[in-house]
Amino acid sequence: MSSVFDEILTKVVSHFSNSEQANGVFKLVMELLNKPEIGGISGLMKTFEEKGLGGIISSWIGTGENLPISAEQIKQVLGGGELEKISSETSLPVDNLSSDLAVLLPKVIDLLTPNGQVADSHSLLELGMDFLKGKLAGDSEKTA
Repeated sequence: MSSVFDEILTKVVSHFSNSEQANGVFKLVMELLNKPEIGGISGLMKTFEEKGLGGIISSWIGTGENLPISAEQIKQVLGGGELEKISSETSLPVDNLSSDLAVLLPKVIDLLTPNGQVADSHSLLELGMDFLKGKLAGDSEKTA
């Protein structure tokens, strides 16, 4: 399972200029998916469907090509309140946050749904957070 998270982190790092920023955004995505009000991947699927964007998230879960999503569509799905809350927690401006999520959320969900199936999101998210904590501890040992 850690190879899935290694792959996610590699994709996240490739999008950002430094690993600290990448680790922060990876953590943000995992925490977002773990929020009770989101309901994991299944809850996010429902929200996408309610907003008329079910085909987009279905493409990330399916085994075919991932459809793109825009920062505006991320704002539409998550709502301004949720993004403002995350923005205040992370000090990232809402526009940057929604742009980052538009790039990373499809990749993370794609990798968390092997073979086009939604696994037990709670255990996957718990594993993801444990993996990230291990990576962060490893990075701090290297700098110590």
